[in-house]
Amino acid sequence: MKDSKRFQDEISLGVVSTDPDTGKVKDFRRLENKPRQEQDSRLPEFRPLELDQVSLVPYNNPTGLSRWVTGKRGALLSFLYFFLTSIILVFVMNFVHMRMPLNVPPLPDLGHVVIPRMEPEQLGDIVLVVFIVMMVVALYYNKKKWPMVINFFLTLGNLYLLRVVSISVTSLPPTENHCRFQYEKIRNIWWNSFLGLATFGSSNIHCGDLMFSGHACMATNVWMVFVLHYKKKFLIRLMATFLLIMTFFFIIATRSHYTGDIWIAFWLTVFAHRLTPYTFPFTKKKIAHFFKNVFSIN
Repeated sequence: MKDSKRFQDEISLGVVSTDPDTGKVKDFRRLENKPRQEQDSRLPEFRPLELDQVSLVPYNNPTGLSRWVTGKRGALLSFLYFFLTSIILVFVMNFVHMRMPLNVPPLPDLGHVVIPRMEPEQLGDIVLVVFIVMMVVALYYNKKKWPMVINFFLTLGNLYLLRVVSISVTSLPPTENHCRFQYEKIRNIWWNSFLGLATFGSSNIHCGDLMFSGHACMATNVWMVFVLHYKKKFLIRLMATFLLIMTFFFIIATRSHYTGDIWIAFWLTVFAHRLTPYTFPFTKKKIAHFFKNVFSIN
């Protein structure tokens, strides 16, 4: 009886345990009394990771996340989110154009004083298109591209929502470009919005959407992809930085934006890019639950 009671006390104290499958008794005191080298041999060898092996991007599918938030499906959902915010932005820009103050002179701008005015106004667009094509080609040959694509579209979508508010609440006077000298009235809001979506804002009528620059957001977002994920490609990062500076230069030189629009857009994009996840933030179950609550009739 004493041995049985003693055995029960040892089990309660965690000194010994029984295997539920085999019924064998394991005595942990024997392991403690064994030499240190014999104990260490049972443990896996610890090898510290090198700094180059550590990545901020969760390239592999994290445990517990469905394929709807990572990989190609996550990229598709992120693009749809970006496309939805683009629709909202293009539609709001019609009303921003209508309420733009035309009888107010341009605001004093140091960038417009230092940098001479240049034409045509599409110079910034040309450099930006080259920049985007460079990113698309780089991501096409990158085997770990999908987290970057998800982060890219989510960042732009978030910035577009911020831009919808910023260009709506305060109307700034146009700079010395076509918006001041060749002002056009919008005849059909729906057709103008469609042209804005179909041509990425190059053929629709829009003025007054100054604070903050959407072109600068796009260029900075592309630049962040190269800076964060191509750290060992010095020439690529150097070329990306050069294209970013040239995009900003031509935007100011063609008087498409005030210098402050560029400055605010740059830092907003940097912080938004760093704070945006590399997986789509909503799982398939959460999306289904959301639509069920929205369209359910009680």
